[in-house]
Amino acid sequence: ELNKYALLSCRDALSEKWIKTLAPKKHIVRHADIVFSVDKQLLCENTGEGCLGIIPVQRAGSAENFSYYKALAEAADNFICRHGKKVLLFALDTGYENDLLAAMSVKKLMQNAAQAEIIAYDADPSLIFRHLARCAVVVSSRFHGVIAGLLSEIPTAAISDTGKIDLLAKQLGVARIDKQGVSGKAVTELVNRTESSEPLPLSDEWIADAGKHLAELKAYLAN
Repeated sequence: ELNKYALLSCRDALSEKWIKTLAPKKHIVRHADIVFSVDKQLLCENTGEGCLGIIPVQRAGSAENFSYYKALAEAADNFICRHGKKVLLFALDTGYENDLLAAMSVKKLMQNAAQAEIIAYDADPSLIFRHLARCAVVVSSRFHGVIAGLLSEIPTAAISDTGKIDLLAKQLGVARIDKQGVSGKAVTELVNRTESSEPLPLSDEWIADAGKHLAELKAYLAN
């Protein structure tokens, strides 16, 4: 399938290595994920509302789903009890993987569900950034959720079950824990550590590199 294309653009060294194995004769370029180059007009000033943002993931057929949702729910309740602030449950994938199901499951398991809101992506990225601006801390199991939190200049951590999140966390110094076998105590401790930290800065060079995906495509189309 990859050999159908003349230009292949990827976002990490693991993907680049895999593509070079499958399509060694193609023109392959690697830059930071394109979402890092999002239009700055989409980013919102923090409202100071002090919410906890949780970005869960739904893995179809996973035997770990219930225990994972329960761990998130316990951490959400702990945050509400300590701070008296709301928890926002973001569903970034509302299509194939349907994170809306994950968000609804977490809310259903919460003791303080009335203090939780579900924010479902509706193809308008400004919705996500607008509600992220309500948060004091974000924990995400979605790759682009981690990026969105960092772009919003909010202390952000990852609950990871993918190599791409692990690699991103290592590159940028994002705190992370494993999703597999995660407990409410572990998520709560991650939230506590993260909310007491400063937002991680993103370098201008990193953001500029993310914009090179489109620049590479424009240059290719011009030739």
